[in-house]
Amino acid sequence: MEKEKKTKPELEVILFDRCREYGLSQVDSVEVAPHATKGWEARYIAPRLLFVYYSPRFEVIVAELRETFALAEE
Repeated sequence: MEKEKKTKPELEVILFDRCREYGLSQVDSVEVAPHATKGWEARYIAPRLLFVYYSPRFEVIVAELRETFALAEE
């Protein structure tokens, strides 16, 4: 099955919305970047005290989205 291609801004919006759905309400922003082996990777900004708490959930969200979406070449 071929993955649906999304631009960086599109993936960032999807990822940010998914964070909200998963209860990561204090994620301030997300950033998507190309990755040589994974296709794309993502980072987020949140208050320091929540960073450790949010990281495992964030990685699950990214892994789920990677199954469906590929980063479109710009």
